[in-house]
Amino acid sequence: MKFVIHHHTDYPREEAHYDVMIESSDGLITWRVSESAMKEFLEGKEVCTTRIADHRKEYLTYEGPISCDRGMVKIMDSGTCALRFADGTITQYILEGNVLHGTCITQKKRGHTYTFRFVPFDTEKMH
Repeated sequence: MKFVIHHHTDYPREEAHYDVMIESSDGLITWRVSESAMKEFLEGKEVCTTRIADHRKEYLTYEGPISCDRGMVKIMDSGTCALRFADGTITQYILEGNVLHGTCITQKKRGHTYTFRFVPFDTEKMH
């Protein structure tokens, strides 16, 4: 499997944000993460995210304008992804990207709300 994180900017009706996408058999499972939450996520803090509609697999490598004047996307990170654990509420993925090397833990809360936490490989070895 693969993953990609897009930085989504210049959309007139929304603040800049990140879309975290993980490949599935049907497309890309996608969560929206605010800019401030992404900073905290990269620091290993648990953050709130929103599950949004799945995206097409073409977005694994796409950078540029989004149709219908919905802004621009630029790849912040991408790489391989492996499912480590899933129980219906908590899912753990191993991410091997250009920036991220570690475990991404997602937990479903209510509705479309999830929490994300990133644990870098170096930190995992210390425990």
